[in-house]
Amino acid sequence: MATPTTGDDILIGTSGNDIIDGLAGNDTITGLAGSDTLSGNTGNDDIDGGDDNDIVNGGDDNDTLTGGAGNDTVHGDDGDDTVTYISGADSLFGDAGTDIIIYDGSADTNTVSLYYYTSGGYYR
Repeated sequence: MATPTTGDDILIGTSGNDIIDGLAGNDTITGLAGSDTLSGNTGNDDIDGGDDNDIVNGGDDNDTLTGGAGNDTVHGDDGDDTVTYISGADSLFGDAGTDIIIYDGSADTNTVSLYYYTSGGYYR
């Protein structure tokens, strides 16, 4: 696995459970297999959790986030983010900013609950 820097990085996890923080820069982070915790931090990041149950945090700026297969928790955090659902029982949060959630539930039976976020928390 590559070592993150404050520049633009390509960081690829392993088949194990990885913890990857992209630091600053416009990073591409891929978790592969394993239950990973992936964070973009600052910069416009592209993060894909890969297989298994992952936690994906975009951090600041405008990020493109995908949980991947498994039951994932995905947070856009600050910025205008694009969050994509793939499969599993995912929890997707755009958080602050003007966010886009892409969801295709044709392969799974899911319940979708929409909330909006303000500085005080989530509301229906």
